[in-house]
Amino acid sequence: MLHEISLAQERYSSIERELLCVVFGLEWFHNLIFGGPLEIQTDHLLLVNIVSNRVCDVSPRLQQLLLRLHKYEVKMKYIRGSENKSGRCSEPCDSTATQIK
Repeated sequence: MLHEISLAQERYSSIERELLCVVFGLEWFHNLIFGGPLEIQTDHLLLVNIVSNRVCDVSPRLQQLLLRLHKYEVKMKYIRGSENKSGRCSEPCDSTATQIK
């Protein structure tokens, strides 16, 4: 899954870019996930709060993204970064780890 962001999207705030990634991922896998409840786990607490607020309480750009998100049954769940095991994929490997023989 590769998605290049436009020059305008590069200037989005971090919360807007994260919500854009969530929406793009949902739309990319639409045929597999539409119609069922979804739980998205994130370490971005502000993103959880924005998704749980009313659409009219946020900026117009976030409103547009939230409206695209509302066609899915999405529940956002906050997970601390230290407890998020999937977020560790981008960390470098420990070179002193035990090697498999």
